[in-house]
Amino acid sequence: MLNRLKTQEQGWKEKLNRSNVGDLLTNCILAAAFITYCPALSMDRRSKVTNLLFKVCESCGLPLPHTTLLRNLPLIQLMQTPIEIKTLEERGLSTNPLALNNSCIFSSTMGSNSWVLVCDPTGQAIDWIKGHLPEDTVEVMYNALLSEMDTCLTVGHSLLLTYCEMQDLSCDVRFKQILRSKREFFQHHVPFKMMVGVHEVECHPSFRMCLHTTKMPEEVPPEVASFCTTLYFYQDREGLVEQLLDRFVSLEKPRLKEEHVQLKQEGLTNMIIRSALEEKVIVTLQSHESLLHSLSVTKKLGDLTLQHEEASEMYMKTVAAEDSMLLARGVFREIAVRGAVMFDTSRMLQQLNRMYNTSYKQLLQLFDASVAHSERYSLKGIVACVTSNIFSYISRSLLDKDRLVYALLLAFEVQDSLGRISPGEREFIISPVLCVTVLHGRNSKMSESRPQDKNPFDWMSEEQFKNVQVLATCFDWFGDLFDRMYKDVKDLTWKTFCESEQPENPSKVKWPEGIEALSPLQKFMILRAVRQDRILPSASNYISAALGKTVIVLLQSEPLAKSEVQSTLEEVFIQEISVLGRIHVSFNGNQLPCPCS
Repeated sequence: MLNRLKTQEQGWKEKLNRSNVGDLLTNCILAAAFITYCPALSMDRRSKVTNLLFKVCESCGLPLPHTTLLRNLPLIQLMQTPIEIKTLEERGLSTNPLALNNSCIFSSTMGSNSWVLVCDPTGQAIDWIKGHLPEDTVEVMYNALLSEMDTCLTVGHSLLLTYCEMQDLSCDVRFKQILRSKREFFQHHVPFKMMVGVHEVECHPSFRMCLHTTKMPEEVPPEVASFCTTLYFYQDREGLVEQLLDRFVSLEKPRLKEEHVQLKQEGLTNMIIRSALEEKVIVTLQSHESLLHSLSVTKKLGDLTLQHEEASEMYMKTVAAEDSMLLARGVFREIAVRGAVMFDTSRMLQQLNRMYNTSYKQLLQLFDASVAHSERYSLKGIVACVTSNIFSYISRSLLDKDRLVYALLLAFEVQDSLGRISPGEREFIISPVLCVTVLHGRNSKMSESRPQDKNPFDWMSEEQFKNVQVLATCFDWFGDLFDRMYKDVKDLTWKTFCESEQPENPSKVKWPEGIEALSPLQKFMILRAVRQDRILPSASNYISAALGKTVIVLLQSEPLAKSEVQSTLEEVFIQEISVLGRIHVSFNGNQLPCPCS
């Protein structure tokens, strides 16, 4: 029996080590600060605030423990039990780090003195919210609200009010008193009366309300924000991939989905049984000073330990089966990744024009239709169909001048998701100076000798030479090309290439040796360096290589205004990168300025 308890003893010791009073104090302060200050922030801003919280703790004499919350200890593991985390997964909710942090914020706020207001610009949070609320929750749209709130107040059900218009809500007399009275529902233990608009309603203390809007947090008026905890809900790329993968499996592989759901339920049941048995073992050990003098207690303890071992074995078998199921499910991840990339890219377009707004519901409809009408026996065929259908739908909603910008942005995102873009390469297309700044911020290794070289060519402008110099300094793949060009001044291949009317077209001009073997993006970068005036046809070549000729055909179906596209190209890329946080890096403790703005 004692040998059987060895494993549990080790687990208990680990729990005690994690419960060090000093560590617990720092981590609890970090958790409270994060839940207080970060709900309304984006992922990048949450990260910055978290780093600031670490510095504040250290400055106040609270050393950061070896296992620091929000660094190497997830918030969810401090605030919820493994069973509660598994319950979220069993309900079909996202369990990526960002979603779990939002779950912690939502759950803790529901028990606080303020109502929860979920800002959901893409309209994808409603099912997620309902997964955290009781099954008897009443869901109603704000503009369709009639007597549902009075009924929920009287009966004590939770109310989910969706698609709230913030300005209307701030002036709505029905909510004037309720917004200010969350504390009342905690303080009372029996029904009490409250004015709702112009009439009095008997309110049950168990009533809870959750508000949902598609507005951004900064658009919430103070009359509402003062009485609510504003939670900015969005899914990062990882969360979108998991959602779309789950949707694809549900639609196309229903048996696999059913088996996965069953395994998750079995896993949760086994965890609950294990936890209950472990609790009984602990209670038995605590309630008797000497086990050796009581044969019945020793027998009881032995039986509980044996049952715990059997439950643990069943749990491990379930985990192994679920891992195998996830492996089979992961075969279709490529499709979900492409869908997530398409949706992310469509959201970035809002930085170009606020009217470019594609909801999550629209994406799902396009995703489902693309899968249904694709060659389902081929993953590549499904991916191609998802790409072309969503691209066609979104591009039709754009202004003519923005279509090539969208296509180039999508090409970058698709290639980046495939791991074909290295740091600094995308930034070089925007500005060579930005490329250097970003790589310096990342402490990337760069050539020290090539920046000292002088321009030896009378046919190459100083700006062109500086651009190719940056390429050679920052990227090894161009170093040899630059050295050969610089040393062999008499070779006129580069001169012919740079002065050609169509340098992007190898059938019209001979390319310098070595360029043909480069990737499409690297060729694009060289053309950007020496012939910025040919950036649009160069971009078209890159888009065709990255996304396929179908996209170019779709683009060519509508006339493009060259000057308008060129004038917005740099601006939209800078805004897009800013939104994604791809170049939010620090240099000497400050955010890098954009050198090309």
